[in-house]
Amino acid sequence: MHPLLVTALASVVLNAAGFLNGFLRQTDKLTDLLYSVSFAAAAALAWWLIGQPGGLSAVLLAMVLSWSLRLGGYLFRRILHMDSDARFDDMRPNPWRLAGFWTLQTVTVWVVLLPFPLVLWQQEAGLLHTPDGIPDTWSSIHGVLLLGGIVVWLLGLWLEAVADAQKFRFKKEHPDRFMQQGVWSRLRHPNYTGEILAWIGFATTAASALSGWPLALAWIGPVWIAVLLIKVSGIPLLERSHAKRYGDDPAFQAYVAKSDRLIPGLW
Repeated sequence: MHPLLVTALASVVLNAAGFLNGFLRQTDKLTDLLYSVSFAAAAALAWWLIGQPGGLSAVLLAMVLSWSLRLGGYLFRRILHMDSDARFDDMRPNPWRLAGFWTLQTVTVWVVLLPFPLVLWQQEAGLLHTPDGIPDTWSSIHGVLLLGGIVVWLLGLWLEAVADAQKFRFKKEHPDRFMQQGVWSRLRHPNYTGEILAWIGFATTAASALSGWPLALAWIGPVWIAVLLIKVSGIPLLERSHAKRYGDDPAFQAYVAKSDRLIPGLW
């Protein structure tokens, strides 16, 4: 089975199960966890079915599993502490709205993960620059992309993990206050900055061995997640919520004035 089809089917099955669980039981307990698990399960299944190739595909699989384990564990711990997610209060009773959310999540998993099945497919077909996708020399453009991609991915993973940990600890002690400490003192959404960086690094790592139209397709993933977080379901929802909750607070107004959304000094 083609790796692109494997990751698509895995995403559909897991998120369909998540929709049924969420609607029939009227719960959010597995929503965010299944998002992370979908990445790990789809990648691991594709890697296993293709014959467990090594080299670059093993590096990319390790990236996906590390990211998924970290984020999934954090989100599951958070929802257990919160008990429910206010984002879904209006969606939960409405099957069509809830199905729309799970459909978007299904597509997101498949699109963002695209670089991985593309590498598996090209590796199986013998179309990578080297048989295992690892450059022969690190001074080549392929070597620079591979090392650069890994560094950017590590930076993104670290920033997202630090931001999540800092906010979780703060909110446990001060549930009614807005977060402006640690990495949040300079950025209002550092976890999203880390998330976008991680997937840029992931795509760059895969791009080190791809060429032609698969190379172009690999970049759809980080663009998709960036647009989703910046324009659709991330920053817009949070900023509306924060404005409603803290908008009249002079301290919050001062925080917004001195901080940036995602990129220090730029935006």
